[in-house]
Amino acid sequence: MWNFGQKAGPMVLSEKLALHLARERGLSRDAAAALRMVQEHGHYVGRSVTYFRIFDPAATKAAGIELRGYKDLDARTIIHAGHIESDGQVVLNLKPSED
Repeated sequence: MWNFGQKAGPMVLSEKLALHLARERGLSRDAAAALRMVQEHGHYVGRSVTYFRIFDPAATKAAGIELRGYKDLDARTIIHAGHIESDGQVVLNLKPSED
């Protein structure tokens, strides 16, 4: 079912997420600006969270992936992944395919 407040397609990284990637993974501001993300609401250990997958739109286009939502990406095209807690805390997975 579609939730009207939920974004289905690719979007730019939030400032908070870009800053977190800079601290944790050394991603520059310019590099973050070139990336996009898809997200999906779900649950992690009984808590409501928003799962995200970050990708390079040029790479997905070159791979012929028609990206409409979260499940359209696979491990080959995911650069970073994780979830955002309801309080805004960003949690990165150790490997992009772990979620």
